[in-house]
Amino acid sequence: MPVLADMDMAREIILPALAGYGDQTLKLQGVLNGDGPVRDVRVDNFHSPTAVMLKVGPFLNFFARDAEIGRHLLQELSWHWSKPMAFAGVPEELVALIEECADLEWNQPCHQYYLPGSVNLSELRSEVSAVLDLGQPSEDHIELILEHWPYGDPDSMDDQEFILRRLADGICSGYFDGEQLVSWALTGDDLSMGLMHTLPSHRRMGIARLVTAHLTVQLADQGHTPYCYVVAGNEPPVGLLEGMGYVRSEGRYCWLGTSPRAAR
Repeated sequence: MPVLADMDMAREIILPALAGYGDQTLKLQGVLNGDGPVRDVRVDNFHSPTAVMLKVGPFLNFFARDAEIGRHLLQELSWHWSKPMAFAGVPEELVALIEECADLEWNQPCHQYYLPGSVNLSELRSEVSAVLDLGQPSEDHIELILEHWPYGDPDSMDDQEFILRRLADGICSGYFDGEQLVSWALTGDDLSMGLMHTLPSHRRMGIARLVTAHLTVQLADQGHTPYCYVVAGNEPPVGLLEGMGYVRSEGRYCWLGTSPRAAR
């Protein structure tokens, strides 16, 4: 299947096609619209792609409208299946195709929430514009953010560089109590909202809502669809998101870790 080495060409070819699938491809659209380290972009055809595979950081991102085309795209990775690989945000109905190629070591299903374009953001804009304590975290806060990120390591250079890159992108939000950052939310390389955390001392005060609303407005004002993933079974963020007008996509999206069959 065609490999796209030029990112400008990849965006020109893939983005219009992905837009036709609505919220199913928000993650891939975010990766292509973002500034993450994207590489190894593959499609089923140049003219009207219906299957896309791309890698950003350590994760493969995969979408296919048709199972048979998706299977063919995965089989083209045959030389990679000799080592562990991780996938991010794969529609749950496509997980079985990956299991045909490798053993599944772990599977973290999530629900995707997104803000429909029909939602009027004027109330959220008014709400956050009046809050002087809202701002943006800086590189001085990288260690704090990583200390409270379940998937991060403050001593990892890769994780430090990831947070620095996301802060440099400028789409982030923080709430300050004086000079102390007490709540924050950033975007990932796929422009999804994440790394959300509020220190225990400042919970149940409406601060998380303000930070989420601030980030939502930033994304929408830059022409992106605000969206995020909530781990299945994690109910506390759901009420906050739905209270702002976010809706849940049909189906679930999975983060996967695989290992080669030959090694087991």
